[in-house]
Amino acid sequence: MAQHSHTGSEEDVGDLFSDCFWEMKGFKQVVKRIDDGATLTDNLAQLIQERAELELKYAKGLKTWSRKWEDAVNKGPEYGSLELTMKNLTVEANETADIHLDVRQKLTGSSLESIKHWKNSNYQKTFVKWKQTAAAQEGFDKVQRPWAKRFLKVEKAKKAYHLAARMLEQTKGQLDIYTRDAMTTSDALKKMKDKLSKAETEGDK
Repeated sequence: MAQHSHTGSEEDVGDLFSDCFWEMKGFKQVVKRIDDGATLTDNLAQLIQERAELELKYAKGLKTWSRKWEDAVNKGPEYGSLELTMKNLTVEANETADIHLDVRQKLTGSSLESIKHWKNSNYQKTFVKWKQTAAAQEGFDKVQRPWAKRFLKVEKAKKAYHLAARMLEQTKGQLDIYTRDAMTTSDALKKMKDKLSKAETEGDK
């Protein structure tokens, strides 16, 4: 799992491990799904509405076509099997149109209304966001706040420890160089040993 740099403030917690629900601020994806739910509900309603409009348009087209050719056959020279065939096609078109009108009625009736009713029952808008989104956000934040403080404290301690460890290793290396260098004065060697002692003390905190 990738680590991210941070300064140790509570606001920085949101940048840590946010891909996992169980980590700090990992609940953001869950909260986002609440917002997505409202959007998806609107999309579904729009999809059904547009499909219903297409059904109506197609049905109207079939009925217009059916009336046109029914009138033409009645006034035309057709007779016998050709007349019967053409009339049957107009009847079939009219009946098909009724089927599409029935589909349209069902889509715009119970289906569309139930979706709108569900959204109105489950989503209430504030000035800037859904109440349900705000409630979930606040709830998760409240639960994670004590954990966030302890988490940041541990992260700060880890950072300090790793910094002290690096300083200790660097000081040991410098002391080794000073010790083997014949030109090193006793005063310089003493200062380096004092520096090493201080680094060891910092590392033990």
